[in-house]
Amino acid sequence: MALGKVFGFEPRLALTLVQNLGSASAVFDLPHSRRDELLGPYSKYKGQLTDRVLDASAEEYERLLRMNAYYLAYTEASYPSALKEAPDPPTGVYVRSTTPPNLLFGGRAPMLAVVGTRDATPYGLQQCERLVSALEMVEPKPVIVSGLAFGIDICAHRTALRCGLPTLGVMATGVDDIYPWRHRNDALRMEMQPGCALLSDYPLGTGALAIHFIRRNRIIAALSQATLLVESKEKGGGMITARLAFDYGRDVYAVPGRVGDVRSQGCNRLIAERVAEAVYSPEQWLSSLGFEVRRSGSTPASGQGKPEVSTGVMPGSAERPGLAFSRSDAVPSTAFSRPDTELCARMLALIREECGITLEQLATRLGCPEVKLSSLAALLEADGLICVDLLRRCRINS
Repeated sequence: MALGKVFGFEPRLALTLVQNLGSASAVFDLPHSRRDELLGPYSKYKGQLTDRVLDASAEEYERLLRMNAYYLAYTEASYPSALKEAPDPPTGVYVRSTTPPNLLFGGRAPMLAVVGTRDATPYGLQQCERLVSALEMVEPKPVIVSGLAFGIDICAHRTALRCGLPTLGVMATGVDDIYPWRHRNDALRMEMQPGCALLSDYPLGTGALAIHFIRRNRIIAALSQATLLVESKEKGGGMITARLAFDYGRDVYAVPGRVGDVRSQGCNRLIAERVAEAVYSPEQWLSSLGFEVRRSGSTPASGQGKPEVSTGVMPGSAERPGLAFSRSDAVPSTAFSRPDTELCARMLALIREECGITLEQLATRLGCPEVKLSSLAALLEADGLICVDLLRRCRINS
């Protein structure tokens, strides 16, 4: 955890230290001068491998134990083996769940990513529900992986919960902070329902910043044996996830949309570039995933029935070993860090009043640290309420 705090955006440096010294604790057993020598004389991390960061991690670990949460280090058997196939796997992941890690990541159930635009159309939401609900008939039930965002992400999570499918929310914040706040009830269900979880590689207390959303997409792509892009513009988080999945050697699928519809351009492009296979029906998709489908009556699309699906196992979903885990003192948790809604409202009022006001000026006018306003501005921008340009000037989105 301490190494993750220091090398969070360059986890390979931390893993190299562990590989060379034999363990993470061996790094902090060295004298302070020797720790800096390992990094080289011009490293930007010089002076950061301190006992102070180790103590902070110990306090964080105690906080995790008081939540339905745990930390899985890269060297642990229960660490998701699929994540190790990414070029920059995290040094460890924070998991908020009542399900032990050996059951969450060590079973035979494949993981499927379902992602797409926040600004979803009724067509996109309908296709998401249709395809995810078709997996209800499959055994073992796959884990639906997504990012808790508005639009396609939350539709995939909610459909999975409604159909009794396990679902995993990969977060761009710490697991103690839910973004967007409106999805806190869905997050609580995912924390408490067996087989479901919230996961992040960011320490507790990490707020929502634009770079965090981009980096978390690599985890969604790496965890999942296949990725389905339901609806997306040519640029967006869903497109990043799909292309990363393709780079990682995963299967990629996309739902085709109308020519000229901006929210289908991303899917259509991936299909045209042969990055993704087009999905036209639940039966065709399940067959492509490796499940045998025997037609018995009508399909879910007709609203009169579901395809009869025999047991199948996707490639790469073989059972993985996991460590035994138990927590007798785990208690249901309903508390998540809530964003400062009053401060957000004051920010919006000032931005509406003074178009182009900078974050520095906002900090002065509101008497608030600029770093906090930057985090709140990222939340408002991700919600589509404001835009912040390269000069950190803020404007209300029309």
